[in-house]
Amino acid sequence: MSTTQDRPAGSPVSMSHVMYDRLQALIMSSDIAPGERLTVEALAREFDVSPTPIREALSRLEADGLVRKTHLRGFHAAPQLTEVEFEAMFEVRALLEPFAAGRTARLATTDQVAEIADLDRRMAQVARGVSEDSYREFALLDSRFHALIAEASGNPIVRETFDRMHVHLHLFRLPKDWRIADRALAEHRSIVSAIETRDEILATAAMQSHLAKSLARLKSHFADHRQESR
Repeated sequence: MSTTQDRPAGSPVSMSHVMYDRLQALIMSSDIAPGERLTVEALAREFDVSPTPIREALSRLEADGLVRKTHLRGFHAAPQLTEVEFEAMFEVRALLEPFAAGRTARLATTDQVAEIADLDRRMAQVARGVSEDSYREFALLDSRFHALIAEASGNPIVRETFDRMHVHLHLFRLPKDWRIADRALAEHRSIVSAIETRDEILATAAMQSHLAKSLARLKSHFADHRQESR
């Protein structure tokens, strides 16, 4: 997931990057509703910029899976993933991420382990807030936490596959629930502890447990939604 937070301090920020971040935030918070049409001209007028950075931002969001472009109809905000699609995504995560966590415990550099632990601490700090902005920041940090574990595994295919799923962009579009964040933090602490002690078996098991519990929480959300729809 690319945001201005990911770019080095002091690096120039192009208008297309600014518009990417703004549009991403609006889609993730559902201020731009799933399925809503997005026209380059209207967005350019709304943000008082030229069409070029809007077009570039929409193309990047299309690559993220948050925007879709269809022939003759232009850009639309992507629909939310269905329950079946979320389950399929978690099935793939369950194959990749425990493996990555185990390898990270064994192979990660000292700096990578320190960064993983730092991300865990920063998420705990952000979770003390209850605003929309703090929830988005938590989601971005959570994404970086999982992506760094995939990267530190030393297997580039694992990282590339994880990146292509855009897991946290889709998760963030679900209704906000800080209780989910609180539970995830406790599970993250087990993963971090195992990585810090270089316990490959425990790190693998901790990630497996975290993903299984995350999926259970997700299924509970869909069950609640079905109940409300009746």
